[in-house]
Amino acid sequence: MASYDLPEAGFGGIQISVDIAAQPVLREVDFHLVPGEIQALVGKQNEGKSTLCRVLTGHVLPRSGWILAGGTPYRSLTPTLARELGIEMVGAEARVFPALSVAENLYTGIGAWWRTLRSWKTGFDAMRRWLESYGIALPYRRPLSSVRREDWLFVELLNRLHRRPRLLIMNQTLEQLGPRRRREALAIIRAGLADGMAVLWVTHNLEDAMDLADRVTVLRQGRSLVTDRTRDIDRVTLLRLCYSELGAQGEEDVTREQFYEFMSFVEALLRDLPAAVIISDNRQVVRFVNQSGRALFPDRALATGATLTEFFGERNRLLGGHAVASLEASTPDMIWHSLPVETADGKRRLVDMRTRRIQDRDVRIGCMILVEDVTSREEMRQSLALSENLASIGLLAAGVAHEVNDPLAIISNYLGFIRHEAGEESVVTSANLAYEETVRIQQIIDNLVAFSGNRAPRTRSVDLMALAAELCRLLRFHTSDRTIRFTCTGPEEGTWVRADPNEMRQVFLNLFRNSLDAIEGDGDIRVDGALEAADDDGDRMVRIAVSDTGHGIRLDNPKDIFKPFVTTKRGGAHQGLGLSIVFGIVEKYGGTIQAGNNPDGGSEFILRFPYERYTPEE
Repeated sequence: MASYDLPEAGFGGIQISVDIAAQPVLREVDFHLVPGEIQALVGKQNEGKSTLCRVLTGHVLPRSGWILAGGTPYRSLTPTLARELGIEMVGAEARVFPALSVAENLYTGIGAWWRTLRSWKTGFDAMRRWLESYGIALPYRRPLSSVRREDWLFVELLNRLHRRPRLLIMNQTLEQLGPRRRREALAIIRAGLADGMAVLWVTHNLEDAMDLADRVTVLRQGRSLVTDRTRDIDRVTLLRLCYSELGAQGEEDVTREQFYEFMSFVEALLRDLPAAVIISDNRQVVRFVNQSGRALFPDRALATGATLTEFFGERNRLLGGHAVASLEASTPDMIWHSLPVETADGKRRLVDMRTRRIQDRDVRIGCMILVEDVTSREEMRQSLALSENLASIGLLAAGVAHEVNDPLAIISNYLGFIRHEAGEESVVTSANLAYEETVRIQQIIDNLVAFSGNRAPRTRSVDLMALAAELCRLLRFHTSDRTIRFTCTGPEEGTWVRADPNEMRQVFLNLFRNSLDAIEGDGDIRVDGALEAADDDGDRMVRIAVSDTGHGIRLDNPKDIFKPFVTTKRGGAHQGLGLSIVFGIVEKYGGTIQAGNNPDGGSEFILRFPYERYTPEE
C-alpha cells in the first residue's frame, strides 16, 4: 500500500470487503483519500460504489478490513461515529424538509438550534454571512417547496459544507445542479479543500471527473481496479478501464497486469479497425476517433471535444443528423446504407453507417458510431447488376434478331425490285429512302447479335497495342475534314491477351468512334498501354487507356454510359449500344473497363485484361 503524508485530522487508507445476502459486493477495496484533494470514484452501475459510501457513513458493516480516520484504524463505523469523525454525505436526491423555510433547512442539524431561538438566530446569521461571502443569495424566508427543485439539493449540500466536514461524500450530486449552482458549490468546496477537507465524488461523468478531480479510482466488480492522478491518465484509457469487458475469463481472476494487457489488445483493435469508429457521450461530444475515422474525415482528425454536428461538418450534415438522432432514439441500434460522404479532398464516397447506444445497465452513457466505406463494394454490386441486365438484354436481343431477320430480308428484296422496275422517279426515291432505313435496321440487328454474345469466338494471342495502332492509321483517312492526332504508346514486350481479334477490333473501333463523335473540331486521341505488376495471385495485367480531348461524358454517373440505349450523342443516328457491346466483350475475356472524365477535359476509358505471354499459333 502506498504511503501519504496525512494530517492528524485527515482521512487515509480504506481497505474493506462487504457481503450482502452472502454475496460479495466489495472485495478488498483498497485506496486512499487524501486531504485537500477531490477523489473521483467511477465505474459502471452496480459495481459497489454506493455500497462503499454507505460503509463510510456507518450504514453498512464491512465483513473485513479497516478504515483509517484521524490516524486511527476502525473495523467499522456507525452513523453517530461517522458524524463525529466528520463524515458527511449528499446523494443525487435531496433529503430536505419542503414545508420548512430555506433558512431552517440550511441550519437543520447544525448547533443546538432547537434549544433557544437566540442560538438558532445567531448560528443562522453566521451561515448567511458565510454564504454572502461567496456571493450566494437565497430566499431564506420562503418555504423550500416554493423554490426550484434543483435548489433543494443545493441547500442540502450547503448544509453539509457548513458543518466543516473532514470527508465530504458526493454521490452523483454535482450532476444534478444547474451551471450557476454548480459554480457556487465548487467555490465553497475548494475553500474546504484548502482547509484540509477530503472529497469522495461518485460520478458517471468521466469528462467532469478528469477536469475537476485530483485523483480517480476505478471500481469494477467490487474491486478497486486502479487509482491514479488524473494528470497521469488520459480520457480514453479511463473510458476503457470503466466500460470494457474482459470476456469469458472471470474478472476475479484477472490481475492488474493482465487487465492492462487486455486493454492493449482492445486499443489495437479499435485503432486498426478498417471501419471508422467515433464515440460520443450523451451531450453529443466526440470522445474518441480511431485511425480509419481520421482517414475518412481528415479535416476533423483532431476534433475530439467537438460536437457531432461540428465533427461531421456542413459537407456531411446528413451523417451528423443521423448520429444526433440515434442518441435521442428509443431503439439501441440504427443503420443506414449507401450514404454519400464528401472527404476533405472533395472526393465522394459511399458509406454504411451504424450507431449503437452505449449503456451502463439501464443508463445510456453515450453512442458508438461505425462508418464503413463501401464504395468499392457498391461499385462491384452495380457492376454485377449491370452484367446481369446486359445478359438478360442479350438473350432478348438474340431472340429479336432471329425473328426480325427473315421479314427484313423479304422487305429488302421487294424494295430492291421496286428500285429497279419502277418508272416514276418519286417512287424510286421513296424506295431508296426505305431501303436505307432497312440497312440501318440491319446494322442495329448486327449490333444486337454482337451484344448477345451468340457469335462463337475464335481466340488466339492478340497484341492489343498493335491492333489499336493499326486501327488508328486507318481512321486517319476518315478525318480529312479536321485534324485528329492519334498517339499510341506501349511496352516493347507487347500487350498480349487471349481473345478473338475481331471482337477486340470492335472494342477499339467503338471506343475510337465514341471519341471522334465527342471531339468538336480538331483534337487528340491517345492510347497508352502498360503491363501492371503481378497481384497476390501472381497474375500480371494488361492496362490500356483510351483518352480524348472531347466534351467528356455528359452524365451524372459516367458508369451509366455502359447501359444499353444510353447515349450522350446528339441526333437519332446512335442507338446507344456501342459501349454496351464493348462492356460485354471485355467481361467475356475476364477483363474490366472503367469510364470517367479527365480533370483537364475529355473522357478516358481504362481497360484491363489478364496478360498472356505470346505463343506462336499452330
